[in-house]
Amino acid sequence: MASDAKHRLLFLDGVRGWAALMVLLFHVFIRFLSPTTPAYRIAALRFITDGQLAVFIFFTVSGFALTVKFRERPDFQGIVRETVTRYFRLTLPIFITSFFAYVFMKAHLLYNLGIAQATHSPQWLGSFFNFEPSFGGLLGSSFFWVFIGSYRRTLYNPNLWTMTTEFQGSILIFILAALCLPNADGKKTLSWRWPLLLFFPAIIFPDLDCFIFGFLLAGLYRKKIMTARWIGAAAAALFAALVYYLTFFKPANDYILGFSGMFLVGAVSFSPHLKGFFSSRLSVFLGTISFPLYLIHILVICSFSSWLFGLGVSVDTIAALTVAVSLIAAWILVPMEEFSINAAKWIGNAVCGQR
Repeated sequence: MASDAKHRLLFLDGVRGWAALMVLLFHVFIRFLSPTTPAYRIAALRFITDGQLAVFIFFTVSGFALTVKFRERPDFQGIVRETVTRYFRLTLPIFITSFFAYVFMKAHLLYNLGIAQATHSPQWLGSFFNFEPSFGGLLGSSFFWVFIGSYRRTLYNPNLWTMTTEFQGSILIFILAALCLPNADGKKTLSWRWPLLLFFPAIIFPDLDCFIFGFLLAGLYRKKIMTARWIGAAAAALFAALVYYLTFFKPANDYILGFSGMFLVGAVSFSPHLKGFFSSRLSVFLGTISFPLYLIHILVICSFSSWLFGLGVSVDTIAALTVAVSLIAAWILVPMEEFSINAAKWIGNAVCGQR
């Protein structure tokens, strides 16, 4: 049972890692360089550079990963502890990487505003870091505003717009888990399947629907049906069909993209072969650096990559160096990630009166 749990967490981390890579490639090739180099918009790169799809995958994986903890050890105090832990788990890396951006702004090491017109992306690249930095603003942005969706243009990391939904979705999972806890007699008050009733009314919010889908998916995990061979084969076929569809017939509708992200995660969960791939050494490495990569790569683009563009370096070289530097920077920040996880757990335990 323990090894199975470990395997499960590995494949979830792997999925999250590849999604983080998709966001990086989306921002480098599509947002940053494709306005001046349309060749980067070829169909062959469409799936791996679909940043919007990757965000829906993130949300689904979060719903799944947060839920499995409570299914294995349902406990109200544990839910309170995880709620506190979740807040600091997100804010500590956000604050540290935002502090880097603050230092870069103070040192005038950001060049994105100077090349925004040349890259034909004033609405994207030109909207980042175009405010006066202050340490008070940094603290407010990192510990408060980032979670309520306000003052997006003064965030010290433009990628943090997703954190509002990430935190809201996490709270939703904690509430659903609390409602499904056993009562004093040890009997379940509500079935873990009842949130299915919320799925369709919540369809107007595709982001939060991903969390509910992840919650439901975690409820199916380890069920007997998941061991059936035909289920695994059907899941692999669905995954391949979705990749083909999203590569050659990219939908513009957020609802279709949202369901595609949900079903991709679901397909991986039901397929032993896909779980094996996403538990591979490369996938696990990408999972290890996924959050640091997500947090740091925009700063790399706005500093190092924008500087190279201003020097007239070829776009292919800029693309390759941006990806490489972002991956290396994320790897260097892994100790920060580990510190944040451990510190968040310590704070959560302290708040709940546990050592």
